[in-house]
Amino acid sequence: DSGPWGETSLENKKGSVFLIDLEAEIIRPLALNCLAYPSGLALSQDEKIIYVCETCANRVVRFVFSPQGIFYFSTFYQFSGRFGPTAIAEVIQDQFMSQGSSSQIYLLMEKSHA
Repeated sequence: DSGPWGETSLENKKGSVFLIDLEAEIIRPLALNCLAYPSGLALSQDEKIIYVCETCANRVVRFVFSPQGIFYFSTFYQFSGRFGPTAIAEVIQDQFMSQGSSSQIYLLMEKSHA
């Protein structure tokens, strides 16, 4: 949830990412009111990593699911320049395409998440 445009920024992070557990019928926050305009997201083929474009922070972050049932959060790729990516999609296993605000497309490679 990015919140309304203009209400979230680097100085005023209000964006969130939620996980919906259909079996337990619950919604739980992975990141609550701490992201600077999260927008596009992608799920790895094994469904253990969620990639999120954090547009105002000019980066892609990832949430890695651990065997203990916990998601660990880290920066997957930090762009340089002004405004960040708005969309992401998995192209081939562990290779992701991300579009920045300059309409450029970037190929991002996952090293290893085993």
